[in-house]
Amino acid sequence: MADMTLAGTKCAAFLDRDGTIVRQVELMHEVSQLSLLPGAAAAIRLLNEKDLQVVVVTNQPVVARGVATEQEIRLVHEELNWRLQAEGGHIDAFYFVRITPMRRWNSTAQSVCAANQNRE
Repeated sequence: MADMTLAGTKCAAFLDRDGTIVRQVELMHEVSQLSLLPGAAAAIRLLNEKDLQVVVVTNQPVVARGVATEQEIRLVHEELNWRLQAEGGHIDAFYFVRITPMRRWNSTAQSVCAANQNRE
């Protein structure tokens, strides 16, 4: 791992997806279920304008349960970014964890950041 210092690095805002940027939908896995929350696009645009990296982190039990594929989740994220771009904002990266409802986010977050396997 590279030595990280503050000089020359960029700050980031880490946002949850469901209930923060988009409406909370049980078992969301289709683009048709996606609905931006009021003010979310404007807030993300402001973060972009402040030169912050905007990163979405989200747990997706729908993948662990077999309700959705990773590709379906990526399509939802792609559509979300298109909708944000239409309003002048964008997400720099999406990370998701295929966790089951019984696992805790904080127990899996380290592996997501370390592996970087689901970066889009």
